[in-house]
Amino acid sequence: MGKLNIYYAGIGMNNLPSRKVNNILLNVVDHCCDEKSVINATKLIHKAQAINILLDCGGYDIHTTETIGGKIISSPSLPIKYSKKYSPFKYDLNLTPEHVIMAAKDIEPTLIMTLDYPIITIRKGKLSQRGMEYEREKEFRKKLPYNVEWAIKTAELHHKYISKTNLYVPIQCYNLKQYEVFKTQIGDIGYNGFSIPVRNMTLEDIVLFLIKFYQDGIKKVHILGTATFEKIALLAFLAKQGIFEILSLDATSWMQHALHSCYLSPNDLSPCMINYNSFIDKNLKNNCTCLSCKGMSFTEIKNLVKSERDIHLMKHNYYVTENISLELYNNSKDIYTLNTYLRANYKKIDMINPILSLFDMTNFYKDKDINIIRQLIKKAT
Repeated sequence: MGKLNIYYAGIGMNNLPSRKVNNILLNVVDHCCDEKSVINATKLIHKAQAINILLDCGGYDIHTTETIGGKIISSPSLPIKYSKKYSPFKYDLNLTPEHVIMAAKDIEPTLIMTLDYPIITIRKGKLSQRGMEYEREKEFRKKLPYNVEWAIKTAELHHKYISKTNLYVPIQCYNLKQYEVFKTQIGDIGYNGFSIPVRNMTLEDIVLFLIKFYQDGIKKVHILGTATFEKIALLAFLAKQGIFEILSLDATSWMQHALHSCYLSPNDLSPCMINYNSFIDKNLKNNCTCLSCKGMSFTEIKNLVKSERDIHLMKHNYYVTENISLELYNNSKDIYTLNTYLRANYKKIDMINPILSLFDMTNFYKDKDINIIRQLIKKAT
């Protein structure tokens, strides 16, 4: 059996959702930009009693900077955050593989990502299928030189300074053909696993990539993006079946939903708004078993002042994410056990059969030709 880890992003000294958080995600830009931030990050790791620390390279910050029209610079001799001292542009960002590895030396994480330049989301919309594929290929080719160069350089520095830390390579591509191009160009740089950003992917797309990784001998994979019930279920099943050694996701939903007054269901993480304007049936009972909810009704949660409600919901949302992850893993010994669990907990009843079919197909056909698997998935969905 493999392991399933959920890394919690957005954790700080003032919003720790539990006395002990085993897996936390830190970011090079937010937590390692200067000496003070490194000291604070070290204190946070100690306070959270974290066992596994994922240090994200900062690709999201590059993506954000690009989206808002900022300037992306690559100078190891300048600070990570490119301040007004050096440039009049407020949102300029300076980030290099050197910054990533030096940050890792300070933080001593268990897992880091090579620096990457995220591809943007391109959906069909008004484009034809061919038009969408053309735009995606153009975007992939635009970012490819950066992603290849940065992966190789990060790996080189990793082997020199922090070789005992697990190193994952983000796969910034839209399809398996592009993945092959990227993998060929980076060559054997000595990584421990892959990470896969899922902004541009359906659950079926994720399955295809995971099967291809398995066929290529990759035993450790991290899913970059919000940890939804469906994604947790998929990774829990594949980990429990022993197809991978370690599968992981990162989650900000525990915090983001709380800040928008959303209570995540203890059954399937579906969000429900609880604020001053919410109508709550007085007969509706709060059956959550977390320490925050114990003895509290939905009406009492609703009537908390905003700051107190935020903290309450953060703790609750963290607890149910952890609990559901464990339950999904424990109920994934076979497809029949998982079926029973989903039918007792998952609200989207019409999605259960397609999901189970996809999971079962992944396990049964994982050693078949990837093109055959693609066609089978297409027919099934």
